[in-house]
Amino acid sequence: MAPRWVLSDGWLMNANACGAARLILGFMLLVAATPSAASVASTRGSLAGTVVDPDGRPVADAHVALTAHDFDGATLVESERMLAETTTDAQGRFRLADLDPVYRPRPKHIVRVEAEGFAPLGHIDEALRLFPGVEVDLGRLQLDPPCYVTGRVLDADGKPCSGAQVECKVWLNRVVGDAALPQTVRCGADGRFRSPPLPMGQVWLSVHAAGHQVASQHFAIGPPGDHPLAEPIRLAPDVPIRGTVVDEKGEPLAGVSIRSTHTRRVVTDDPGQFEVRGCGRGESLPLVFARDGYQPVAVRVQLGDDGLHVRDSSGNVETVPEIEIQLEPRAYFEGHAVDAETLAAVKIDRITVCTFRRLDDRTIQVGTCLTSKFEQPRPGYFRVPYDVPREYHLAVAAAGYHDAEVFTPPIERLQTVDGLRVELRKESPDTGPQIQTQRVTGRVTRDGQPVAAGWVSLWQLPRPLGLPHALHGRVAEASPVVVACKLFEDGTYSIDAPFQRKDWYLVVEENGRAPTQLGPFDLAANERKQLDVECTAGGGVRGRVSGVPDAWRGLLWAIAFTKTGLRTQTRVASDGTFAFKDLAPGRYGIKVGHAAFDDVDAPQISSRADVEQKRPDRWKRAVTVDVEPGRTVEGVALEFTER
Repeated sequence: MAPRWVLSDGWLMNANACGAARLILGFMLLVAATPSAASVASTRGSLAGTVVDPDGRPVADAHVALTAHDFDGATLVESERMLAETTTDAQGRFRLADLDPVYRPRPKHIVRVEAEGFAPLGHIDEALRLFPGVEVDLGRLQLDPPCYVTGRVLDADGKPCSGAQVECKVWLNRVVGDAALPQTVRCGADGRFRSPPLPMGQVWLSVHAAGHQVASQHFAIGPPGDHPLAEPIRLAPDVPIRGTVVDEKGEPLAGVSIRSTHTRRVVTDDPGQFEVRGCGRGESLPLVFARDGYQPVAVRVQLGDDGLHVRDSSGNVETVPEIEIQLEPRAYFEGHAVDAETLAAVKIDRITVCTFRRLDDRTIQVGTCLTSKFEQPRPGYFRVPYDVPREYHLAVAAAGYHDAEVFTPPIERLQTVDGLRVELRKESPDTGPQIQTQRVTGRVTRDGQPVAAGWVSLWQLPRPLGLPHALHGRVAEASPVVVACKLFEDGTYSIDAPFQRKDWYLVVEENGRAPTQLGPFDLAANERKQLDVECTAGGGVRGRVSGVPDAWRGLLWAIAFTKTGLRTQTRVASDGTFAFKDLAPGRYGIKVGHAAFDDVDAPQISSRADVEQKRPDRWKRAVTVDVEPGRTVEGVALEFTER
């Protein structure tokens, strides 16, 4: 019999009732994924709101779109998928219908709004929750006047670079790989440019011109209006990086995508050759080579006087006149998921892959666990890519079924492993889980009555890294790690924790009400914990911001955060007032800011040592308030400073 286990965190345990298998955990990383609508409900919901100008007047005919933004760090591929779109009516109202229920979704969901005469808006609600059969109202989304960047691009001789392309990105959060609002413009015959309408915030300019190095600038823009660059952007001649990509047999490989962080994507031709332009001598450039069906390869290239210095993923450096990259075929786990009774194909929602190794006496040591991207060309048939030859454990999740598992055979070289079969048992009062996990169950009531429907989730707080977690330009406590989430009905819930750990938080959320948070609490191996939740009334905070320059009136944000992962935001009105409502009871830090301003408490990170030594004090300069159920804290005074 295959050993059964509990995913855990640093505990030695007996994971089988008969004692035949034990689990010793080494290092484990779990990447939690928010379930898609298909995994939680068949009824879809909607998202509504009102688009207004800075004076609160409705904006008609604005284009509103809900998109899912994703970034693949392995291939440097940034993608955005349209989920729904519409236009506002004469009252500025919009409704995006037929949406999947989601909870704090990953990939991140963004509401993008564009209208004539305004800066584009990218609205990210990190606490977004969509419910089946429910319309969630985002309230008022304010469009701000636009900013413009003006400048001039010259070559090394001081001549205008006619036709140079200037890409302007305003990042929606100051995190690598996060979403941005990109705009592009071309320089005129005199090398001058004026950007399209941009929102206020942190801007990255990238200038591309044939035969020249890519030039980049980063700065903040705001308040609205023109922001001319102090000096012209001067482009130096580039040095091309050339090379060839071959397959596992040494044959030229066409159609390979080569991406970098700031040069343009190029693709190999029929002889497998490529040329990357826009680089400068002495510059260190990461390159990622990727093609469907092959393992991606990442290298770092530096142009030296003696050739190309190519550093591979193992740290080995080779000096060559041209690059030659060999791609190996992508390795997959392939198999079928079926109903244990009917043998019918089952549509899969999630596959979690764990590395492990077998020790003496059937002991299993887990390495790393992560929720894997997988292909499902048809229900029940799956393909999961993997990168390192060894043994693996796959946990398969599907709506209405208990999670099931399968072990791969030992793998000595990268190859496709097929023929895997996973049998899933339907959830019912008569069947227990196939994989032993920690489970929390209970009743959810409000005023003693069962809550009809909502989301229940299990949170872990992120480890206290030194990197700042900013919200509207001000450092704050980090967002939670949502390990598991599930819709519940009729006042009862049941949710599994995929690993054993201390300091869990259980969060219950209904539409239009403050969340209710319980914790911290611990979960032991295989524990079944009963936690009944009586939902509490939310509270509020009202206050005023002083010291706001006239040019920034109506453009700032107030933020509120707790030490337990709760974060929210609200606009500061033109008269300086702000209001939070539906806050969960607890202690909050309140700040005011905007992404166009750097926080003086956010350290400049230039090395790994800085990350450890320059930990920002998130509560410094915050006004602390205690929110109580059913009450509003009045008269909170904030002083605005640019830093």
